[in-house]
Amino acid sequence: MEARYASGSLVTAKLALDHGKEVWACPGSPEDPLHEGPNRLIREGAARACLGSGDLIEDLSYLSRGLTNHP
Repeated sequence: MEARYASGSLVTAKLALDHGKEVWACPGSPEDPLHEGPNRLIREGAARACLGSGDLIEDLSYLSRGLTNHP
């Protein structure tokens, strides 16, 4: 997603976090204001970085086994 830091997409991500849901974000250019939201979520540790489908599949397989404390 592309999202400024104060956007509806970030409100949705924060609501998901408040409900204990995992959030993934695709990082973007640090100079592009439309990537500020996902980049900050990742930097703050609120979202896992997703660089491709393999990252998501790997994380979901850990989560399905209950191993949420992986790097």
